[in-house]
Amino acid sequence: MTLHNTHAETRNAYRLRMAGLMLFADFSALLTAVILSTYFFKIIIPSIPINLFKIEYLVFFTSCLSLFMASKLYPGIGINPANEIKLISQYTSISFIFGTGISILLNQDSRSISLLMLTWVSSLILMTGFRWLIRILAVQMNLWKEPVLIVARGEQAAYLSQYFHKRLRLGFEPAVVAADKAFVPQFGEILISLQELPSYSENFSAWGIRTAIIDLSAADIFAGGNRQKFPSSISDFIFVSDLSWLEGDSLDIHDFEGILGVETRKNVLSTSGILVKNSMDFSFSLLGSLLLLPFFALIAVIIKFDSPGSVFYTQKRVGKGGQRINIIKFRTMVQNAEEKLHAYLAANPSAKVEWDETQKLKKDPRITRPGQWLRKFSIDELPQIINVLKGEMSLVGPRPILPEQVELYGERIDVYYGTKPGISGLWQVSGRNSVSFQERTRFDIYYVRNWSIWLDIYILLRTVWVVLFHKGAY
Repeated sequence: MTLHNTHAETRNAYRLRMAGLMLFADFSALLTAVILSTYFFKIIIPSIPINLFKIEYLVFFTSCLSLFMASKLYPGIGINPANEIKLISQYTSISFIFGTGISILLNQDSRSISLLMLTWVSSLILMTGFRWLIRILAVQMNLWKEPVLIVARGEQAAYLSQYFHKRLRLGFEPAVVAADKAFVPQFGEILISLQELPSYSENFSAWGIRTAIIDLSAADIFAGGNRQKFPSSISDFIFVSDLSWLEGDSLDIHDFEGILGVETRKNVLSTSGILVKNSMDFSFSLLGSLLLLPFFALIAVIIKFDSPGSVFYTQKRVGKGGQRINIIKFRTMVQNAEEKLHAYLAANPSAKVEWDETQKLKKDPRITRPGQWLRKFSIDELPQIINVLKGEMSLVGPRPILPEQVELYGERIDVYYGTKPGISGLWQVSGRNSVSFQERTRFDIYYVRNWSIWLDIYILLRTVWVVLFHKGAY
């Protein structure tokens, strides 16, 4: 991002544009939901009158947008995807209750309420989809951004700049990085020293930079009297940390009437959380297994005719509490897979390095021809629905690790032991095989300490996207 000698927009202009994009997405989604639901009902019940301006629709429509405007959904930058799904679900459901109440007061028949219910359900899906689609398009068109200042020490400066540039969907584009250690900018950001910060106040104002993202490693330059030296043109401050020092604890923020407190505790799913998660696992897995049965039969025939051996492959993995479980997969490797791997690694030192770092190989000599596309689209994992039905796995969770990988987790293995492994997980939708095993453990730890039903829904939705475009899969 080049800001030199340019007249940048104000921070409010950036945010107004992004809020307008999200408003357009929500309006389009709601209108589409109303039209589709109405005409679907018309097909089922031809006698029902079509009226897109019924009072309960208008109440539902305006309540949704009004509640969204009063929340973090506009402009919707920096919002956690799971929290976005949660807010959309909550406010859309409240709006449905308002609309239903109006329908009852007006003595509408049950068909009107049923039609409104269908509109509500379709709105939940469409609004999430439309928001993500508009955001993706806006990023590609360079419209979804607010230039920000990054302040950090050491390696964190380069890391944070790279982190937010790779996640432009968050809406923050690092334009200037203030650091105590020089690095080579990869995205055109301006690099200045921490000592130069005070002299850049007018520049930040001209560039439209009003927000500073400050790593805790550099928080001392903001504390106490040092705050007076911070550029006055910066009005918003966001303090960030990877929180790795908490070793998997969950957080609660408290305001003790002026004194800020951060509570940490070992995160263990509550009884109600376990009940909800297990219920979702069982119901979705049972339905999925019935729907996928013909597909499974077709894959079994293809595998059987391609190479000798069993259709399915079981492997010992580590489950909840450290217990050993046998996960079920479609066979994607030749029969003498382990021997072939050892011989290949011994003959290819570069492959040995790749294996030691990621526990995966981009060019794996063990993979069969059907196994290549089964892995590319993650179809080989689908038989683990049986493990879910047996209560050994979950639909979403840390991916089950091999017994020999336990030591790679180090002291954090207790966090992994805290929940059932999953068919899909945060690692699966956040780079998968393109990230190191160490980064994978960080994703797993984040998932365990931040679990919510909304995070599971987000991961499941992202899984569909990753599978369709086979990102990071090999």
